Amino acid sequence: IFYGFIKYSDPIGSVTSNLQPGEAFSFLDETKKYLEKHSNNISYFLQVDGKAGEKELVKYNMHIKSFGNIANKIFAGNTEQVINWIQSF
Repeated sequence: IFYGFIKYSDPIGSVTSNLQPGEAFSFLDETKKYLEKHSNNISYFLQVDGKAGEKELVKYNMHIKSFGNIANKIFAGNTEQVINWIQSF
């Protein structure tokens, strides 16, 4: 089972691109809280597309890596990367 947060953010400097990072980090932090309390077959993805959104992916993935042993159940990428990650299961 996969649940995700999906956002298109472009152009850089738009209202959407200003709000998107905070929303994305909130989603990641909430998934961490859930996964720390529940052991099941649910995985999560953060899917961001658009120039403004994709430029933040490195930060999101660094944040996910800080989650330790549950990091393998969370993924951040653009549409193509998320599809490939899901297909890897």
